[in-house]
Amino acid sequence: MKRLVIAGPLPDRDGKSVGGVAEFDLMAAKALAPFFEVIVVTATANPEGDPAFKTECTKGLWQIKARINRLQPDYVLSSLQYSFPVAFAKGGRKLHFVHGFVNAANYPLMKRLVWWLLNKLVQKRFDLQVGNSAFTQTINREMLTNPVDQALPLAIQDAYFAPYPQNERDIDVIYVGRIVKSKGIAKIIRALQYLPQGTKMTVVGDGADRKEMEALAQECGVDVTFVGSKPRQEIINYYRRAQVFVSLNAAEPFGLTYIEALTQGCKILCPITGGQVENLLAYRERVEFVSQLTPKAIGTKMTTLLAREVAPVDLQALSTKYSSQAFGRNMSEIIEGVGNAHGD
Repeated sequence: MKRLVIAGPLPDRDGKSVGGVAEFDLMAAKALAPFFEVIVVTATANPEGDPAFKTECTKGLWQIKARINRLQPDYVLSSLQYSFPVAFAKGGRKLHFVHGFVNAANYPLMKRLVWWLLNKLVQKRFDLQVGNSAFTQTINREMLTNPVDQALPLAIQDAYFAPYPQNERDIDVIYVGRIVKSKGIAKIIRALQYLPQGTKMTVVGDGADRKEMEALAQECGVDVTFVGSKPRQEIINYYRRAQVFVSLNAAEPFGLTYIEALTQGCKILCPITGGQVENLLAYRERVEFVSQLTPKAIGTKMTTLLAREVAPVDLQALSTKYSSQAFGRNMSEIIEGVGNAHGD
């Protein structure tokens, strides 16, 4: 069995290091374990592990290169800043997973320059780049001159595919994720003013703008409950109680929470642009796309969705595309394809 090193962050056992890429690395390591000897090399302290793969910890990114050189893998999969040391490691075919893109609205100039440098380094020293959506691939290729080779949708955790009862949903609107301006939470809160009195919204998650959003909800006189960050099963339970999931980042690279909400039977409101669109077009009966991100337009769409009756989702069909098993099969074929292309 060939050896695959995944270089990247992992969730830690203390709950101090979390994030989409850390969750991705954990999922990818487990999903690819049936196909490779997987070793995760991470600078995360006290990382969450799994019997399916080995974990090797370093004290910082500067030690990643030496650790990979010692392990002598056949393949290395990395993303974000971990690809800097991986670029200079010896041996093995290198794949860079692209989770998004930088833009002027959310990234200061210096950070954009750093990522431009990383992109140039990856183009020179990596064998393949894989994006998390066709949207991410297009933005990188056409606007950032970063030739991402192909796209592969992300997977959600297996717990989302467990059957569940179709109970009464007592939350009208839900948002799950980081509480930051780019997600359009302020617009959602203001939009609630255009819905009937008594409409209830729940926000699951935390972030830098939480206090500001709490104050805005109070100012607008709308019923919004902020419950903070929650463990995965509690998040799933919140989804199952909600009628409509809303998130409004018009430049979302993939939008994992849309898929999570979809599996749990939520109707969905999202912008007409972003990586989520290519995944939600097949579910138009339970999705509304909004082009004008004004409170009134958002409120109108939410009202439409709240009144709409929909059938239960087909979890089996969703699992064929968004399960970790599907990701493992598809990603392993991509990785082995790189080796085959070079006669390995």
